[in-house]
Amino acid sequence: MSTAGYLASQAHTALNTSNYPLAITLYTRALSHSPTSPDYYIQRSTAHSRLNHDALALRDAERAVYYADQRGSREGVGKAQLRRAVALYKLGRYADAGRCLEWAERRCAEAEKKVVAIWRVKGVEEGKKVEEEEEEKSVEKVETKEEKKEAEKKEAAAAPPPPPPPAGVTTDRSKIRHEWYQSKTHVVLTIYAKGIPADQTTITINPDSLHISIPLPTGPAYTFTLHPLHPLSPSTSTTKILPAKLELTLTKSTPNQQWSSLGSISLDSSPPPPLPSTSTTSTTTTTTTAPRPPAYPTSSKSGPKDWDRLANELTKKSSSGDSKEGDGDEDEDEEGDPVNAFFKKLYKDADDDTRRAMMKSYIESNGTALSTNWGEVGGKRVGVSPPKGMEAKKWDS
Repeated sequence: MSTAGYLASQAHTALNTSNYPLAITLYTRALSHSPTSPDYYIQRSTAHSRLNHDALALRDAERAVYYADQRGSREGVGKAQLRRAVALYKLGRYADAGRCLEWAERRCAEAEKKVVAIWRVKGVEEGKKVEEEEEEKSVEKVETKEEKKEAEKKEAAAAPPPPPPPAGVTTDRSKIRHEWYQSKTHVVLTIYAKGIPADQTTITINPDSLHISIPLPTGPAYTFTLHPLHPLSPSTSTTKILPAKLELTLTKSTPNQQWSSLGSISLDSSPPPPLPSTSTTSTTTTTTTAPRPPAYPTSSKSGPKDWDRLANELTKKSSSGDSKEGDGDEDEDEEGDPVNAFFKKLYKDADDDTRRAMMKSYIESNGTALSTNWGEVGGKRVGVSPPKGMEAKKWDS
């Protein structure tokens, strides 16, 4: 059970045992984890109402109406309108309460309809008659400007409450970041930002480019553009917006092709590049972009490591040592430590992917693991694997 669900369960028990202050506290904590739950607002409104916190009960009921309508929950809207009617009735706004009961009766389930009937019997209809009699008396008087203003206020109070403004992105622009990794067939790009509005975010995936525009509460939108980009298949690529991130799964047009980098990245740039033209032209323009060194996924606190650079540096050192000492060094290793000589020869004769895998696995495992398979270790951190019968400990432990 999630944290919000557990808190709501405890709050429900408190509400049923008439411990209304505790129920309000627990529902408030549950809403901090799930701020758009209409049911939590409905239950907290009920607790406020039973403590005669009528203004707070009305506010929670109006929020529940909005979020239930956003989710398309007909019964949820009916329950929320019923709580709204109860709060309005206790505040003496009988006409408004009666109108809310009509809306609730059209949408709520049979169980709630019985509650609607009970509140009508309690006096909502009587309250409407009292207000109608007062209005008839006021018609006999000459309406002044102040009376007209009061009438306008009453009409505005009976209207449905305006929806609250969208939450929007809560992450500061300077702290929005991205990461990526790849498999044989896909590239997964993740942009980390909390509260991304799905209905206002624009994502354009072209065969050779990508453009993302995320609206921010203040200032211009945050944009992320990749152009030019390795060939993609837009029709089979997918996007997913989660509470704390935007995740794109991009399908490679050429499976098994390893991307050395995402391409040319532009942040907060101009609108997305147009789709490639289908017309033929006699002029060909070639743009050469200097490749960026790949930054591979890592959980290191110091940031991602460039395994290509580390492997190249070690290769240069090995080549320099060979040129100075010739075969003597290799003979010395074979005589002194044949295992060390074997691994030196393995590293020297390996391809780039194997060298990267060896460097990454050896460093991240603190010398307890060595892998030559980049496809196995390239996308994750290699853990410490001490020999059998031994235990890995930190230096200061």
